[in-house]
Amino acid sequence: DLHGFSPEGRPELFEVKTGAGNTDVFTALGQLQIYELGTGPSQKTLVLPKEQNAEEAWHERLFRLNLSLITYARSEDGHIFERAVPSGQWRR
Repeated sequence: DLHGFSPEGRPELFEVKTGAGNTDVFTALGQLQIYELGTGPSQKTLVLPKEQNAEEAWHERLFRLNLSLITYARSEDGHIFERAVPSGQWRR
């Protein structure tokens, strides 16, 4: 959905989904792989809804694949995005 650059200048691809089910995440993984063919090596990040327990369900699995996760929640002011912090016990 978006190709940008981190503050350090590293390329990053983002794939945003409105659901956090298996089909949503597996589709996102495939899309990120295809996008990277066009952009070159990039950090890949999934953006999933927090309401569907995305962080608990997917963060460790994505971390092991060297993928980042950002969750979002709706608020009265719009959307709040949070980048998950890896646990020290998780290993790639």
